[in-house]
Amino acid sequence: PAAGTVFNILEQEVEPTVSWQAIEGAKAYELLVYRQGDTKTAIKRVETSSGTTSVSLKELKTGQFTWTVQAIDRVQRRGIASSERSLSITYGDPLPAPEVLSPEVQ
Repeated sequence: PAAGTVFNILEQEVEPTVSWQAIEGAKAYELLVYRQGDTKTAIKRVETSSGTTSVSLKELKTGQFTWTVQAIDRVQRRGIASSERSLSITYGDPLPAPEVLSPEVQ
């Protein structure tokens, strides 16, 4: 997705997914997802096969995240990591409070 994409999983019927362009010679890719502001501890790490260039993030809860991906060659060397991208997952605004029609207890 474009940098800063917001996935409103209550209003949209799509699951949050990140994707990237295939790299010639890659035998796998490593995706690392971080909570925004903490790039030391990945909350999700996925190593994919060479034919896979997207990963679902449907198990992530709401929040702001950054992610990078890098290619891995046939001898397990990691390439240069992509630039950091950001995304947000939200449920949107909460429902409004119901209007109270009567103070009487029934």
